[in-house]
Amino acid sequence: MWKRISLGSMLTPQISTSLTSAVSSSITAVISHHRDTWARDEKRSISNIGSGGSLYKCKDNPDATADYTTIIGVVGAAESSISLQVANLLKLFYIPQISYFSTSPDLSNKERYPYFLRTIPSDASQAEVMIEIIKKLSWKYISIIYDATNYGLKGFVRIGELINKEDSLCTAVTYQLSQTDPATHDAAIKALAKQKNAKGVIVFAKYPDVIKLMRAVEENNVTSHFMWIGSDGWQEAQLANIGGFREELEGAITVHPLAHTVTGFSYYFRNLKPDHQNTNPWFNEFWEQHFKCKLPSTQLSYFNKDYKNCTGQEKISKDFIFEPRLQFVSDAVMAFAHALKNMHTEVCGGRRGICAEMNPISGETLLYYLKNVQFTSLAGAEEFHFESNGDGANRYILKAYRQRSPGNFSWENVGEYDKGILTMEPDKLIFKMNSTDIPKSECSKPCSEFEATRYIALDKCCWTCQPCTEHQYLPTPHKCQDCPNGTEPNAFRNACTPLPEVHLSFKNGVAIGAVTCSVWGILFTLFVIYVFVRHRDTPIVKASSRELSFVLLAGILLCYLMTFIIIAKPSGVICGLQKFGIGLCFSLCYSALLTKTNRIARIFAAGKRTTKRPMFISPRSQLIICGAIVFIQIMIDALWLAVRPPEARYIYPTKSVNMLVCLAHVGDEYIIAFIYPIILLIICTVYAILTRKIPEAFNESRYIGLTVYTTCIIWLAFVPIFFTTATDIPLRMCIMAFVLDLSATVSLMCLFFPRLYIILLKPERNVKQAIKKKINTLEVKEMGFHKEKNSWSRDSGNHSEGKGLIGGSSVDRFLQEANCVESEAQCREGVAQLTQSTGLLILGISDTCQTLAGPDLDVRVRLTKRKDSLNSDIENPTVGTQTPANFGADITTQTEGVCVVMANNEYAKKSYVDAAVATDVNTIAMEENSDEYDSDNSDFASIQSDIQDISL
Repeated sequence: MWKRISLGSMLTPQISTSLTSAVSSSITAVISHHRDTWARDEKRSISNIGSGGSLYKCKDNPDATADYTTIIGVVGAAESSISLQVANLLKLFYIPQISYFSTSPDLSNKERYPYFLRTIPSDASQAEVMIEIIKKLSWKYISIIYDATNYGLKGFVRIGELINKEDSLCTAVTYQLSQTDPATHDAAIKALAKQKNAKGVIVFAKYPDVIKLMRAVEENNVTSHFMWIGSDGWQEAQLANIGGFREELEGAITVHPLAHTVTGFSYYFRNLKPDHQNTNPWFNEFWEQHFKCKLPSTQLSYFNKDYKNCTGQEKISKDFIFEPRLQFVSDAVMAFAHALKNMHTEVCGGRRGICAEMNPISGETLLYYLKNVQFTSLAGAEEFHFESNGDGANRYILKAYRQRSPGNFSWENVGEYDKGILTMEPDKLIFKMNSTDIPKSECSKPCSEFEATRYIALDKCCWTCQPCTEHQYLPTPHKCQDCPNGTEPNAFRNACTPLPEVHLSFKNGVAIGAVTCSVWGILFTLFVIYVFVRHRDTPIVKASSRELSFVLLAGILLCYLMTFIIIAKPSGVICGLQKFGIGLCFSLCYSALLTKTNRIARIFAAGKRTTKRPMFISPRSQLIICGAIVFIQIMIDALWLAVRPPEARYIYPTKSVNMLVCLAHVGDEYIIAFIYPIILLIICTVYAILTRKIPEAFNESRYIGLTVYTTCIIWLAFVPIFFTTATDIPLRMCIMAFVLDLSATVSLMCLFFPRLYIILLKPERNVKQAIKKKINTLEVKEMGFHKEKNSWSRDSGNHSEGKGLIGGSSVDRFLQEANCVESEAQCREGVAQLTQSTGLLILGISDTCQTLAGPDLDVRVRLTKRKDSLNSDIENPTVGTQTPANFGADITTQTEGVCVVMANNEYAKKSYVDAAVATDVNTIAMEENSDEYDSDNSDFASIQSDIQDISL
């Protein structure tokens, strides 16, 4: 049966619309674009869509015609199951569809249902509202009942997804109601009754299933056991008109899309009479069912056969409750009307009637205008528009079924949900009459303050309570835990109170001894620094590698100061200073010693190979080398601090001891600080051994050797003790402090006290001439010659392969023995004999070369000023005769320089490498740091200066 309702000129006089209704289990409305109020006798079906038909001529404009069988849009259906089927069909014909009650989430899929719209929000949003209500009521343990339709299944799935996202929300029972087996409703109530603590129940089902559930509640005598949260399928209007099960429903909260009353509809409907069937063919059926009477004009049927005849005085009362969601129906119709109006305005430019551009109307174009409509609803509420997914606005109203007085039940608004925010009125949340308490829905009651919550299996909402012992506390509500050693539970059993802390302090007897040593060491070190600073320009301070000495003194001072840091109360800063400082102070000391010994070894080794001055032996170079060595230790400490940040921690040797220590002292972590200084010490020891045969005048190496040998003994004793005292941290720390003191004291006494003795008690030895004299004596001895009576003789024994060399004023003495005083011929002959027999290499200044010059020597005499020429002469000797004139010219033009007289044999070549270390000290300047010292033009002098620096 079809019915067409005219909208008249509601929107615009230029276009009229009509609505055709088809009967199904829900109402489906189809809009056609012509006016015909009385065409209900026409029979049409969906198969006629777009097939053409008879033309209709408008009475007020005969020239305007339309094919009234052409359908451009559909309003409906109410049921989601029907809307899904209709949407599948209409999309084939590009016909837009607007539903007013279909809430299935599937219909939001625009890939499957591109032409479907609805004025009501999706059930997915409704599920979110239900979870928000549960959270608002502080329920933790709930059950879910749902029907087997698409409506119930989709709602259940969405609720489950939301519950899984909540950490403190669990489900007790989930039960699906069968559409064919009535026993499932009773089984569901019995399953719910077994979970006595889960009072909150979500029912995602429709009205018929709700009635069956309430009947099962009554039959099982659990009327006051459950608190219901119902979906919009409950249809509270119908529930309210049923006299039974009101006690079972009391306190229920239902969620409904927010809809307002359509203005004037209540008055209009209450004044309708049975003769209204001319415009509404279903009104008579409603009348008979509502008043339980039979109208004279209706036929006898199965439904009205038992009714009495109507008197004609029946009237719909003011208490009649209408379907609360009628606004969604009117919004659907109005959406089409406004879309057509907007289309007509833009496409036809305001011309009366349907223009050619709108005939026929494109479904795609109409869908575009539908999605963009905005208008004020007939309910006079907020402005209506479709969401981006084609659904209605996500707004809900919460209603509670309350008993205001005995036997007086009604649905009342108790809150709203709009734009993701839930608001509820606490004073209206009365689940049972005269009771404002919100029922608890939780699996287990909270445990007492001295009990732990133990979860049952994997259920996060169910637990048992475990009492804690007197030595346990509750770090979390879920477990009892023993207090650590040195602590005990506080009065509230929520924490442990630490015992008084114990740590190494300056009151400790062993610590007092270490501190005493450190104080004296600091005083002596400061005194040495004062003396060295005051006498910094004296030869003995210069000759002791002044700059490195100050670095060594800084390391010694830091060693003494570290004792105070080790004994201080542990903290993050103190522990960091310990980790960084212990390795640094050792590295400062040993890097200075290593640089000193390395310098000595390189100078003497270079003197045996070349006249070229060794690289990196200047004070600045030595400081750079020393700094580079120390920098490695700094990087090791920095990396150690980054990987294992310093930390002060309590340890508990016994339950009654609460000891505060630096964490690095526990275990063997401090080996990181010791390993690099130990390596430096080993290298220093190797150099000390290598330089042990350096002439006795160069006793700097001997003092360094004594220092490193003694330090090695200290470390050999310390390392085993360190590892064996791991269980006694205070003792380990005191031993470490003593090792620092001893190492610093050894360096201070062995390296600096001898110099203090000369500076303070023997100042006459702290002069340049004394040092020169000492070296001259050494030089002659090291040459392998000694003076017997009035002649020079070759030493034997250890000097059998002696270093045949002599230079400067020593050359003069040597030449006297070679009869160079009486005549030049005798001199040349004597030199020739000596050089041929001993491979003697003679070095001297220019006047000596003049004495030796002559063409008949089997030697080569050359005047040179650069070491490169010397090397060239030695490596490529030229044996031959040169004229005295040539020699004379060479000598006269070079008034300064070094003269080389060398025998033409291999032994003499080998002997050249020893020349540098025995050059006459009278020909060079001693002051290494003096501005008069020219390293570029005096290679021999520079090497000799290096020797003088280490000669004390």
